[in-house]
Amino acid sequence: MIDFGIFTIDGVKRFLFDALRIDGCEFGDMQLRFRSDEVGTYADVRERLGESLAPDDLLLHLRHVTANTDGCASIRESGILGIGDVLSRPSALTRLFEGCGVHFDKASRTVSVDGRRLSLDLVDDAFLGRESSEPIDGLLYILAEDSLVNSFIHKSCIREYSTLSRYPEAIWALEEVVGHGNEAVWRWKDAARPYVVEFTATLKELDLCRLQPDDGMGFCRAAV
Repeated sequence: MIDFGIFTIDGVKRFLFDALRIDGCEFGDMQLRFRSDEVGTYADVRERLGESLAPDDLLLHLRHVTANTDGCASIRESGILGIGDVLSRPSALTRLFEGCGVHFDKASRTVSVDGRRLSLDLVDDAFLGRESSEPIDGLLYILAEDSLVNSFIHKSCIREYSTLSRYPEAIWALEEVVGHGNEAVWRWKDAARPYVVEFTATLKELDLCRLQPDDGMGFCRAAV
């Protein structure tokens, strides 16, 4: 069994170099391709291994930096979800958003706040068709991207800075809408605890088609 850690792109590059024994020139080409297409590179790895290593013999070791209020019970129960799924079912984060007057409808891809209904389909337009930005804009972009969260942050910035935010990006974006110092947001933050969730899976268990690039930020996102 090969333990294939995919915490960072650099880790994957080292694996490709050691396991596939490719020459330096080819490795450089693969590095360039990997920056824009992690999924394609995994498929390439699988093809190159061929009959020499069965999919079940390649063990992926994944890590997610998290902060939530339920001791990671939601992750154990439902897996790692996009924020749209989290806000579409009962959860501490859903109750927080609704308590602050922000309601998300996944089916219609709309957000209701202060009596307005805003469509996530417009986030690619500058200021959503307005002449200037509004505090809600940051939250709309996060919801439109459907970041992988279970009330947690997962960004490559943890490799670049000495401190780690304990709260998901959506919490900061919500504060921009309801105002900093909001009591409900403060209570959620106070209850949240940081975790590193680690799990392993084979390529067969993970299903390659469900691996997604993370916008070149240095992490591979996976739904399990």
